[in-house]
Amino acid sequence: MGLTKAKKDQSIKLIITKPGSFTVDAKGNILSSTLPLSIPNKFIEIIIHNVLETFSTSRANGLIFEEVIIQFIGLKIVAREMRGGALIHLTPLNL
Repeated sequence: MGLTKAKKDQSIKLIITKPGSFTVDAKGNILSSTLPLSIPNKFIEIIIHNVLETFSTSRANGLIFEEVIIQFIGLKIVAREMRGGALIHLTPLNL
């Protein structure tokens, strides 16, 4: 998965110091965001891709995930499915 590749970059946990959230449509376009500007777009793209792929794959296999929670490098990612898109919250675990 793409998130495991990002694990090698330890600078990510220094960048995400405040919680934030964003919504994406089914194509992965960001519709709204309260994320700090210090978070790299590439990291956000990795999260979007993996979250949407998880929801899509689960639907294709007859599983309906309404929410996915991931704890990753001092970061908690909570994603809720929204008609093909998602609402994604990022929260540093040190808060």
